[in-house]
Amino acid sequence: MPSSFLSPETVGVSLAAILTLIVFSYLWRDNAAYRLAEHVFVGTTIGYVFVMAYHQVLYPKLVGPGLAGGWSDPRIAVPAFLGLSLLLRRVGPLRWLGNWGVAFVIGAGSALALAGAVAGTLLPQAQAAAVPLRPGVGGDWAAVVGNAVLVVGVLATLSYFYFTGSKRKVEGKLLEVGGSVGKWMMMVAFGALFASLAISRLSLLLGRLNFLLGDWLGIIR
Repeated sequence: MPSSFLSPETVGVSLAAILTLIVFSYLWRDNAAYRLAEHVFVGTTIGYVFVMAYHQVLYPKLVGPGLAGGWSDPRIAVPAFLGLSLLLRRVGPLRWLGNWGVAFVIGAGSALALAGAVAGTLLPQAQAAAVPLRPGVGGDWAAVVGNAVLVVGVLATLSYFYFTGSKRKVEGKLLEVGGSVGKWMMMVAFGALFASLAISRLSLLLGRLNFLLGDWLGIIR
């Protein structure tokens, strides 16, 4: 038996190919082999994340400084207490201590999410919608038409979510018409996103087939 047959690269490629075929077996029906591959994937992912978190966050930021005599530092003691309180949620009598860690995680996570939504989504989207609509300033006529479609689409989409206007007034009728246009704008956008998602999944499928037929079996090059 040639030594290359048992090389780490060959074994790794063969193992990846077998797991790929096992995952594809779900197209036939749910089976024990597929569930085994699913557990292997989840287990390796969690193991990798834990190792990376320990070596890049826990040890350099908490364990290492703490062992060096820094447990009295509030910047180390407080995160250590909060992390330990989350683990204590599995202990019945000490379950209440976990509320401190959960409250901190929810509060900090909500603040980061809100700040990220404003600074990373709302403001950039508002700036992107503030486009010039005059030739020469916004470019040629084709660019101006594209900018006009962008502005109309943004305003129409926003009007779709405006529910307090009276439909008996002129502005209410305008909101109703704008909401209808906005609904079609959203349908086009969602369709484009779905098509992009389908193409990306098809690319992943072609990549795995190319791996099986090329890297593993050597049928195609």
